[in-house]
Amino acid sequence: DDVIEIPATALNEQGHRKGTAWTTWAAQFQGTGMRLLKPEEFAAEVGPLEFVRDQIHAHPRAGKVAKGPKETQVVITWVDDVTGLPCKAELDIVSGYGILFDLKTSAETAPGQFAGSVLKFGYHIQARWYQRAWYELTGDRLPFVFVVVKNKPPFNCECYDLDKKWEELADARIKYGMGRLKRCYESGVWRSPTWTEVHTLEMPRWAENTLTFDV
Repeated sequence: DDVIEIPATALNEQGHRKGTAWTTWAAQFQGTGMRLLKPEEFAAEVGPLEFVRDQIHAHPRAGKVAKGPKETQVVITWVDDVTGLPCKAELDIVSGYGILFDLKTSAETAPGQFAGSVLKFGYHIQARWYQRAWYELTGDRLPFVFVVVKNKPPFNCECYDLDKKWEELADARIKYGMGRLKRCYESGVWRSPTWTEVHTLEMPRWAENTLTFDV
């Protein structure tokens, strides 16, 4: 919604954003924050998004959320009752059907491969943090679902929730992180727990294959 396709008549003969026609046409969008894209730029950026939208709408669960009642970009602030630290979360989608949703793009959407992304990028922590935020705001504990779209054609769409093991791991990481953050605030020391030590870096097993090669 923040992009506008520039009509060919607003560009000069070389297709550049110059000239009287361009200045006159672009003036109407000054101060709006809109991005003005030439036709080829618009097609490259918005075209794939339309395919993504279509795939989401075609999914029986994700489509229902996309087309149904919802709140988006819901900002919640609260004070942690254990550490006393101020907290904040910005929820992607709060469905009118009582589910928290978050949209992700991924190189791979198969279960095993996306599970790797969950661990690598901490998506399980994000999910629990958002659930905690909503509970702090409303007192309700809502389920959390990731809407995952492949980031290249055919833009497959899958929906995932997380099992209890993911939730337990996330809760432990949040507890550890909040405790460590509180200690940093209290001590004024913002360093890793092992910053005074020298660590031996072991070669990963996959790198051992690079030790032998043909000359």
